[in-house]
Amino acid sequence: MSGGRAVNRASLCLDFTVKSFAVISGVSLCGIGVIIPVDIVARNLFNTPLPFTIPYVELLLVVAIAGAIPYAQAQREHVAVGTEVTDKIMPRALNRWLHRVAMGVTIVVLALMALQTVQVAIDSWLVSEQRQGLVTVRLWPGRVAVALGFVLLLILVTKDLVLAWRRDVGQEHR
Repeated sequence: MSGGRAVNRASLCLDFTVKSFAVISGVSLCGIGVIIPVDIVARNLFNTPLPFTIPYVELLLVVAIAGAIPYAQAQREHVAVGTEVTDKIMPRALNRWLHRVAMGVTIVVLALMALQTVQVAIDSWLVSEQRQGLVTVRLWPGRVAVALGFVLLLILVTKDLVLAWRRDVGQEHR
């Protein structure tokens, strides 16, 4: 398999994974949208709130957020710090380099966060970590979701940096 086809397949696989995680994120939000109204009705009509509302809503919220962040990055819809002032003041080449340095720092920070969250997720899964309360809730699915979110975000930002670098190198050779 040629290098270009391998990169294309990897890109398609990454895209599928990010979109699938975003769908899981959306399903998590739907779950929250079902649990909370049912809890409200149960509490107000029957004076019996659901004992699992808070822990499961917390878990679903973690999954929803962790799944949405990589998708936002892939769609270029992430929250960004405005750089209009520096864009106008500094030369374009310097702005490009500053952007690359910022992306590099972001990659280092994301790598450290991904490494730590993956380790926490593995440990949580191995000991079947759970939260005790009125109901027992497993914590490892949320920890795995956060780890997956950071790993996907790291891959996406690294891909963006490589593509930006290639684009800059291609423009220099023209």
